[in-house]
Amino acid sequence: MHSLVAGLDEVLYIPLEHFSYQRGQKLNLALNQLLKSSGVRARDARGPRLVPTTTDADFSSILTELLSYVVNPVLDGLAITVKIPVISIVL
Repeated sequence: MHSLVAGLDEVLYIPLEHFSYQRGQKLNLALNQLLKSSGVRARDARGPRLVPTTTDADFSSILTELLSYVVNPVLDGLAITVKIPVISIVL
């Protein structure tokens, strides 16, 4: 991944060592499955349609993977520290 940093004249390369194209596809399919099971439809030029999927996961596991393998490496690479309070939600 490449990122622009204020004050630098060049793009900063930030490797996403543990995030592959295949992992991205897996997460995309998992998210589509969640949307489909929730009755959410995709829209495009042909109108609304059901989203095709093949995988099971929950929303928090998808977000956890994105946070671990994409967001955190980018924040680390930019030397940005974020403190996020942990909130438990019981449904």
